[in-house]
Amino acid sequence: MKTLLVDIENANNLKAFLNAVEKLGFVKSVKLVELDVNETDISSVKEPSGEYNWINPSRPASENEIDELIDAMENPVGEHPTEDVRKSLKKWSAEKPR
Repeated sequence: MKTLLVDIENANNLKAFLNAVEKLGFVKSVKLVELDVNETDISSVKEPSGEYNWINPSRPASENEIDELIDAMENPVGEHPTEDVRKSLKKWSAEKPR
């Protein structure tokens, strides 16, 4: 089951939308949920961004972190070279039933 968040500003349009969606056979339920003032943007992380919290995804990466990421991508140290992965995928694709 998936939940959909829809932002509709006009109360009349909201009622019309809820009535239309409610009539769809595949819709399990329709509820009007009031969000707290602090929860208007539920897609954002509920932590302040800042250098002190390096795991916060809303904090922008530092130049040093970006440089380290670029270096890691250009010089992989992984166990599986790209060419080996391509060969394995090609072999797997040939074996896969169609």
